[in-house]
Amino acid sequence: MVGTMALNPPRALHEAVQRDLAALAEWAGTRGWTVLFSPHERNPLAPPPPRRDTARSGSVGDTASHHRGPGRARPQANGCPRAGRKRRALPVTLRLARCVARLRPRGFSLNPYRPGDFVWSHYPLSENPARPGPRHIGYVTLSTSSDTEDLVWLAFTTSQPWTGRKPSGVYSVDRDAAAGMGQSRPFTLDLRRMANVPVTAAWFPDLSAPAHGIVGRAPERLRLVYEAALIALARRHPDTIERLGPLVPRPRR
Repeated sequence: MVGTMALNPPRALHEAVQRDLAALAEWAGTRGWTVLFSPHERNPLAPPPPRRDTARSGSVGDTASHHRGPGRARPQANGCPRAGRKRRALPVTLRLARCVARLRPRGFSLNPYRPGDFVWSHYPLSENPARPGPRHIGYVTLSTSSDTEDLVWLAFTTSQPWTGRKPSGVYSVDRDAAAGMGQSRPFTLDLRRMANVPVTAAWFPDLSAPAHGIVGRAPERLRLVYEAALIALARRHPDTIERLGPLVPRPRR
């Protein structure tokens, strides 16, 4: 299937790729970048340019006897055979990924979230852990970036008061401290419930907004306390952590 798409991609898919490339170029232009597209990336449906054979019979002295036969490498002007290799057509999705890689230089991150941020997200439910859930505020415990993907680990927060003894990894925040973190009411932070999600609009509804949905941030002292508690919990009691999100492996049923 991939080979068929690479050699003759459907026109509808080609048009969708062209729209994506145009959007990437427009977005890069607002930041003063220049996107470099090859002719084949601009129009993968166009036939490849004709190949030039520079070693024609009688064109160069001693190369007249070097006729190309089945399985023979193309000779160079000096009569030496050129080490040839077949060039395979790239799938459309791979060409688009390479365009994004050129658009996004190595080491440059588009991830606006940092550990300690409280952000609006579509936090997944335990009943359906791989799909976005209702709009909910999550706490960023870990944020990673690569050349192709940005990921975030979100801890669960709830405005419901915690009753009884709090286990390890659960922290209650009063109204005054919550106000300093951008919250209008007291809440509970539960580090035992974690969601590993990609930084996309499907998981972060306000990703394209100026503030990216960030409502507040934990003080650095508290952020370090939460970080140390999560590390200790993962080392000593990893079975108590509920892992959610589309990137978490699921046991086969």
